[in-house]
Amino acid sequence: MANDLLKCGFVIVDLLDDTEVQQLTSLTQKYLTQPGQDFISSSHFLSMDDSKQINHELHSIIQPKTDILFPALELLGGTLATKIKGKDILKAHNDWSIVDETIHNSYNLWIPLVNTGKENGTLGLIPGSHLWNNKLRGLGIPGDYESYTHQFLGIGYEPALNAGQAILYNHKLIHYSRPNKTDQPRNTAIIGMKDKEAGLQVSFSADNKTIETYRATEEDFYGFDVKKISSHNQQLPTVPLYTERIGWEEIRTKFNSHLPEEFSNLFCKRESLISKLLHKFKFSY
Repeated sequence: MANDLLKCGFVIVDLLDDTEVQQLTSLTQKYLTQPGQDFISSSHFLSMDDSKQINHELHSIIQPKTDILFPALELLGGTLATKIKGKDILKAHNDWSIVDETIHNSYNLWIPLVNTGKENGTLGLIPGSHLWNNKLRGLGIPGDYESYTHQFLGIGYEPALNAGQAILYNHKLIHYSRPNKTDQPRNTAIIGMKDKEAGLQVSFSADNKTIETYRATEEDFYGFDVKKISSHNQQLPTVPLYTERIGWEEIRTKFNSHLPEEFSNLFCKRESLISKLLHKFKFSY
């Protein structure tokens, strides 16, 4: 599994049982009662206290599983999200860089609470794209890939998942999702992870000329405040804001050169929690 994560940029695992899925579904129904738009995340509008309570609930359910499945990683903050019927497309992008990616990795654990596929907007992935570069990403730093979303729709991998399965994907991996065309909300839990030994950091551009990077704590990501971070946190080297934009032909070249060989027929191996437990305790079928 670790090898697949390095090569593909993601792995798919069996994570939650039916009872745990229902627990998180109830939590979603409690906190996300009036979406108001096609997609909404609890971290976008809830108070810090509510966000911390959700994070506590997520950790209590998920951490015993991830300690077994991903012992080299630690959990970060989590959120609940829902996508209802509509036209919203999550544009192709990679997530903020929150560790020094020249030596460490960070991830999201994306956990659907309903069965997902193309019809309700499962997570679309561009395998191997986490290997394309180590550019800093964050608030005010233009992304390279949003304008090519429709092209990525034609080459991405969109796995059909059962409720309780999960995708652990590298923050550098390009991902997207289609609209939910069904009448059932596509509820998900999402929680961050990182290499245990990695320190947190955050990058942003406040002047449209440079990228500033600072040491960070988990608290800095609640009610994100650029002025507070820049005045209280240790600053790391500043670099010029990226101005060159990648073209589609270059993207296709990178895609073809980094696509894992086994993807033509396997799309990365899946490993269940039960097989991991059996291996850990040396049981066999």
